[in-house]
Amino acid sequence: MREATRENLLLIMALCLLAFSIPFPFIYSSIALILLSLVWLIFRNKKEAFERLRQRGPLWAWLLYYALHAVSYFYSENKDQAAFDLQVKLGLFILPLLVGTMDLGIKDLQKIMGSFCLGITVVACIALTRSAAIWEETGFSGIMFYHNLVRDFDANAVYMSWYVLFSIGLLFMFPWERPRPTLRAVLLLIQVVFLVLLSSRMLTVLFLIFVVLLYFIDRIRGTRRRWPKLVGAASALILILGIGIGTDNPIKNRFVDLLYKPEIVRLNDFSQVPEDQINNTELRLFLWRIGLENMNDHNLWWMGAGNGDANALQNQKMVDYKIQNIDHPDPEKRSKFYNINLHNMFIQTLLMLGIVGLLPFLLMIFLPFFRLPGFYLWPPFSVFLLPSLFFLMQESCLQSHAGVIYFSFFSSIFWASYYTNKYAKTAKTQKTLPKNKN
Repeated sequence: MREATRENLLLIMALCLLAFSIPFPFIYSSIALILLSLVWLIFRNKKEAFERLRQRGPLWAWLLYYALHAVSYFYSENKDQAAFDLQVKLGLFILPLLVGTMDLGIKDLQKIMGSFCLGITVVACIALTRSAAIWEETGFSGIMFYHNLVRDFDANAVYMSWYVLFSIGLLFMFPWERPRPTLRAVLLLIQVVFLVLLSSRMLTVLFLIFVVLLYFIDRIRGTRRRWPKLVGAASALILILGIGIGTDNPIKNRFVDLLYKPEIVRLNDFSQVPEDQINNTELRLFLWRIGLENMNDHNLWWMGAGNGDANALQNQKMVDYKIQNIDHPDPEKRSKFYNINLHNMFIQTLLMLGIVGLLPFLLMIFLPFFRLPGFYLWPPFSVFLLPSLFFLMQESCLQSHAGVIYFSFFSSIFWASYYTNKYAKTAKTQKTLPKNKN
């Protein structure tokens, strides 16, 4: 068993600080990441860390993905943008190396996950209190909803909802010793109210489907009686069908929009189409369309355009399609679509790095799903992994600090806890094997 040395305690404290800081303005998580790196460099056994890196193959995909971004710097024309992109995405390299190679037992995870849930709750209380005070003073009720609610924080309402959803899943399904159920109930109440007011419709629906459903499945999976499982399966089917068919929800609407493809997306001239007439689904479909057109027009399928030139290609395509004010010389009057990312991390990766970069990205995203079955922490990590997959499909969330640190950190926590549990089970099995008497 790993000894609770001063070095290990410092590393866990640094991890807790980073987990707590994630929902706060980016400067705090940047400072926490620097402190974690310093503690790791000073106290971590480097030989042991690199040996664990050698044994933990899934982490290689993360390092390769970042390395391909670094290589793409050299064939990008816009070196400044390429360097900025490498800086933003540095967590994709650092966190798997620092965190993914650690041994994290259940007590360590309780501290780290508890710190994250506490950070979310503190941010929720600050946002709710500030917004309520402004509402009382000005009478503007809109301050309590969506982006206005978290305008003092760098992560917008959608990213904040992504964080809160996982925190709620942890409070429901993580095997806690502390905090006690009463305190967890208070935290849950605050966070559920916060999630609803953040008004991210897709993530609210995912809360109803994934968190509530997974919690129910987790509660009944150990029972030997059949009727709870049958009732659970029937309830799950009714819930999914009810939400999917019987309600007007954003997930169903998004798929309906994709199926029928709005007419506006097929336009070749947007000079008469105001920005405010292009809804979120139409914008995404248009961005995906011109992204794939750029892939074909510039023969970018193998190596991509480079991490510095993707925005320039997209901007030029929007000039070709006559998006209003897309190339206006005055930044104040320029279209909000200027330098916009593709709102799909899979296509974004393809445009920047080509198929060569897409392959390690696919491994990063999908390998955890093959390790979830049989892992004792599968319920809470499912609440992290499944909504993240949806999020990556409609947001280029690894193009910003808000997505990079959160997704890299908890993905690395997943792999560290998975391998710690795997090695512990292997050691226990070997210890109980009968000795050969010959």
